[in-house]
Amino acid sequence: MKIYAEPLAISADQWLAMLNDRSVFHEEDVELIRTLYYFPDCRASGKELARFLNKVSHSPLNAQVGRLGKRIIRKYPDVQFPMREDGTTQVLAYSFFGRRASRQVYLAIAP
Repeated sequence: MKIYAEPLAISADQWLAMLNDRSVFHEEDVELIRTLYYFPDCRASGKELARFLNKVSHSPLNAQVGRLGKRIIRKYPDVQFPMREDGTTQVLAYSFFGRRASRQVYLAIAP
C-alpha cells in the first residue's frame, strides 16, 4: 500500500486563501472538497466520490485533482513539493492525503 501524506510548507491561511481563489480552486474543486468532507473521517475512494458527484467513473476526478495540483504549484512555485522516484512532481501527495490499496486510491482531507 502506498501512503500519500507529505508535509508541505503551506500554512492554513494560505490553504484558506487558495480555497477562496477561483483561479486555483475552481467551483468543481470546492464541490469535491465539500463532498469529501462529509464522508466518515473525510475519506473516500475515487469510486465513491464519483458516485456522489454524478460522474460516470473516477477517471474525471483523477484528471481534476491533477489540474488542481498544477494550479497549486503555479500559486506557490517556491514550495518544495513531493517528488516521485522519476523526478516528476507527485500531484496527489499535496492536493490530498491518500493511500493506494489494491488498485484504488482513497483520498482524505488533512486532519
